[in-house]
Amino acid sequence: MTTGTSRSARDLWTGALAVWLLALLCLFVFFWRLGGNGLFDLDEALYVAAAREMRLSGDYVTSRINGERFFEKPPMVYWAAAAMFAAFGVNEFAARLPAALSSALLTGLIFWFGARQFGRRAGFLAGAFFALSPLVLGAARQLTMDALLDLWIACALLCLFMGRDTGRAGWYYGFWAACGLGVLTKGAPGLIFPIGIGLLFLAFSERFQLRGILRGVAAARPLAGLLLFLIIVLPWHLAAWRANGDAFVQEYIVRQHIQRFRGGDEAHRAPFWFYLPGFLVGFFPWSVFIPAALFGRLPKAATAASEPDTPADTKLSADNQARLLLKIWFAVIFLFFSASGSKLISYILPMYAGAALLAGDWCSRVIERQTARRGLLVGAGGAMAIALLCYLAVVFYKPVIRLIERISGQSARVESVPPAFLELAAHLFGAGALATGLFFVLLLLRRTRAAFGGLLAGMTLFLGVAIVEGLPIIDGYFMRPLHTLARQAGQEALQGGPLALYVGPPRRPSVYFYLPDALMQARSRETRRVQEYLNSTDVDRFLAQTRPALVLTDEKRAARLLAQPSLQIVARQDRWLLLRAE
Repeated sequence: MTTGTSRSARDLWTGALAVWLLALLCLFVFFWRLGGNGLFDLDEALYVAAAREMRLSGDYVTSRINGERFFEKPPMVYWAAAAMFAAFGVNEFAARLPAALSSALLTGLIFWFGARQFGRRAGFLAGAFFALSPLVLGAARQLTMDALLDLWIACALLCLFMGRDTGRAGWYYGFWAACGLGVLTKGAPGLIFPIGIGLLFLAFSERFQLRGILRGVAAARPLAGLLLFLIIVLPWHLAAWRANGDAFVQEYIVRQHIQRFRGGDEAHRAPFWFYLPGFLVGFFPWSVFIPAALFGRLPKAATAASEPDTPADTKLSADNQARLLLKIWFAVIFLFFSASGSKLISYILPMYAGAALLAGDWCSRVIERQTARRGLLVGAGGAMAIALLCYLAVVFYKPVIRLIERISGQSARVESVPPAFLELAAHLFGAGALATGLFFVLLLLRRTRAAFGGLLAGMTLFLGVAIVEGLPIIDGYFMRPLHTLARQAGQEALQGGPLALYVGPPRRPSVYFYLPDALMQARSRETRRVQEYLNSTDVDRFLAQTRPALVLTDEKRAARLLAQPSLQIVARQDRWLLLRAE
């Protein structure tokens, strides 16, 4: 009795410790200094500008940027950011809270499911792997749709598994609700991926027996579930269509869904293999465990022994069902976007939760049974080699650049790279090399548990360098000068005369966020007091027709404008200038 009581107390303590460690990790990685840097161009700035104008206008159906209708994405992210603005004020921290909260919630969901299905160690490792992934960090610390979509897709698939595992209808309704919220976040992918992955999971689980597949589909409550899905999705879509007509259909459905998948977005075209290195870097260093987790095998006895409180045959069956879902989840999203014509590194983020669970489960079994040492050493050695080579390439960049120039026959022009960026890269890759090197050495010494602890600590250091050192450098070089001048331009524009933004291409919509509310309350193109121009002809026409006026631009574009005698420099920040036309 005493032994059982002490074991229960120990389990409770270790469970609470795992929860607290993951909570502290999320606070550090996702929330610390969340508003410490300005908005990133292009996507984050567009979505934040739309959310801010939605709150200013009170129109929560039609999103706008500077009074112009913006149908690139559904409204969930705009609604969430507008709510944060109402609660915490209009600032960068509030703007990014929806993404940070979504990533933290998903980390907790991964831990819960991993602990339930594979054991507490597997759940903890999976949650930590997810939170300490470079791409997850990037998605959590800027307002885009990716973090929220990742959460809804994971909720849908894990609810589907739980419904099949427990037989409870509530889990299936959770699946359909999560699909609806996913569609309101990023459109069709919120439904296509859960349905497609779920059907493949069902087919493989039932060994492609039609009767079993139909029985599984019926258990998912498709009629009632679709009704719930439509109750969530239809109101906004119908309201947006009624308010905007064919313009909504052409932009939102045709261009943003159909043409993007077919490769209509020329700026995002990439080869089929684009996501191989993309996933290796975005999920580094945990990506080195994925091949073994997908294709490797551990002795069945090892897994059964690691779960002594559950009958081996029943638990193995449930575990293998979960692993099957995770593998299909990973493969479908990876192959789908590899086949897509348009590619961005963030598109495959919805598979990261499944990848983290796969890696956490496999690593936990390796730690428990001290098996698969060769696979671990190979993966650790590869990760260490990659990080070390990157570090050496940055520290000794001059010979590397000469070699690249000799091979390519072109000049690299590294002298234009600020020294602070080279120093930052050296610190980042140095931290990565330290973490992976410590992992490799401890594995050689057969200290497997300590090796994983060291790797987690090392990756925390790696991301800490990115947050503490990297973000301020990027902000100071790329964002802060323009944003500081935008604030001054907004105050000048309030005194009289419209403001012309001549800062692109590429577009820099982050400027809108730093202008006063009074300038950004336009409900249409005709009433707006801020104009954005991307070519010199339109700027010349604006200046010929509008006096007095202000122009926010850069040194290169200003050189031509200042040839006009009526223009003068009002203020300067780094390479950005504010001009006044009398």
